[in-house]
Amino acid sequence: MNKLFFILLSIFSINAFGQKDLTKTATHIEKEGKLLYRSEMASWHGTDLFLGQHQNKLRKKAQ
Repeated sequence: MNKLFFILLSIFSINAFGQKDLTKTATHIEKEGKLLYRSEMASWHGTDLFLGQHQNKLRKKAQ
């Protein structure tokens, strides 16, 4: 019985002291998400500009 109590106490104490600051983690995830969003928007606009400038070449290759 003492071994079971010791094991459970150890598991709960490790779990209680092992928690991280969730606000810090959430802030990091939010920054990374915004950076990824900006990168995707830049790629999207870059593709639109490229296709607009080279539409003639693309049409010739398709024929």
